[in-house]
Amino acid sequence: MQIGEQSEWGSFGILENVYTCFNWLTAAKHPWKYYQYLSGTDLPIRTNLEMVRIFKALNGSINTDVSDYEVNRYKNMEGVLPPIPIYKSSMSVVVPREAADFVIVNPRVKKLLSYLRKTWIPDESFWTTVSGSPALLPVPGAIRVRDILWLRKHFKLRPPDVNTVDSIGTSYIGRYQVWGWQKDCYGKIKDFSCVFGVEDIEEIMTRPELIAHKLYLEFEPAAFMCMFKEIRQRAASPDAVKFSAKSYSEMPTVELLKGKTITQLTHPHWLIRDSFYNPEQEEIDRAVL
Repeated sequence: MQIGEQSEWGSFGILENVYTCFNWLTAAKHPWKYYQYLSGTDLPIRTNLEMVRIFKALNGSINTDVSDYEVNRYKNMEGVLPPIPIYKSSMSVVVPREAADFVIVNPRVKKLLSYLRKTWIPDESFWTTVSGSPALLPVPGAIRVRDILWLRKHFKLRPPDVNTVDSIGTSYIGRYQVWGWQKDCYGKIKDFSCVFGVEDIEEIMTRPELIAHKLYLEFEPAAFMCMFKEIRQRAASPDAVKFSAKSYSEMPTVELLKGKTITQLTHPHWLIRDSFYNPEQEEIDRAVL
């Protein structure tokens, strides 16, 4: 496998190298079902059994963050029409194999990659863009992102107060990350993002996401080791088989893929926040539940 560019933050190299890995994975004979993007500072907060059941609950849907694309990210491509509408997301994503097989050979995806090469932080513009316009790019597991953005714009819904495995409260479970403007960080802030410390662990272990980002072994290593130990103990527990992924099957993105409209969702308020939300900028009618 040849690596093109260095995977430096904000560079096209991150996206190019992940796409190269996709080439290798889709050619592999191993019958893998889902691809999950991880970085070197991630730590799982779900056991292997839990992840398998969650992936099954996703039912072939792509799990990615959904945000409006920021104008300043066009960089040298402002005024040049992209091959499909562009949205912002996170590089962390969960993708079914059918989608990977489609993405790796589709000519419009290749045109998108060429377009994004000249934009800012292209790795945060790829997944939701690829999976957000099924009428133009029928990727397996894709849904209409414009419906989600429409709901956020026209409906005043209160964001969920609870985020647990029994009440997910979100449609993005790729990873749990706290930005410096969102809530208290009991570790330290690096590159605007919380490096979790020991006092963050109690909340993290109740979250529904697949992984936590980010933890450093050289910073409060007890946080890393305690989380690692907790996951190992949970995996070996006789109660491990009792884990239910039912709530994950009720995520709006899963229901949209099954054919529900945006107004028929079981939990439309789970869509209100993206992972970059700023609570100080939210305009929520507190009388609306």
